[in-house]
Amino acid sequence: SGDLYFHSDIGRDFLLLDEIQKKGYILIGPRTGADGVYHGVFWYFLNFPAFLLSQGNPVAVEGFWILLTFGFMSP
Repeated sequence: SGDLYFHSDIGRDFLLLDEIQKKGYILIGPRTGADGVYHGVFWYFLNFPAFLLSQGNPVAVEGFWILLTFGFMSP
């Protein structure tokens, strides 16, 4: 419906998460906005359970990203 805006990296993430769901594997790693930082394919497999459980709902996956952010913050 055009209510959500996907930056190119986030759109690419969802396309690759869909590819994992269809094929079970991927052979490419993610790009990042930070120079010199490379997450590797671990980033996709970390996000895949949220993608799968939410049936690809980007709002639910974003909620998972927020939980990850708060979960890894130091007190």
